[in-house]
Amino acid sequence: MPNMTEAQMANAINRIDKRLDWIEEALGRVVELRYVPMGRSQVRPDAAGVPDDVLELVRAGKKLEAVKLYHEAAGVDVAHARQVIEAL
Repeated sequence: MPNMTEAQMANAINRIDKRLDWIEEALGRVVELRYVPMGRSQVRPDAAGVPDDVLELVRAGKKLEAVKLYHEAAGVDVAHARQVIEAL
């Protein structure tokens, strides 16, 4: 890539971020996955992508069970599932 100004680099990153958001949303619609997208950390994770049964376990103080269920439902590794549950 040729030398880019800081503004051009920021613009390119912003376009990539928007494209990734679109891809994650489209993937969720196509295969009906229940997961928290891996997008930008200041935006996600959020509870919107966490299944209700997992949220119920968290509210009941059953975080270990919530991590296990989220791990299975979302198809993410246990470490990521733990991060999502701790962020709720």
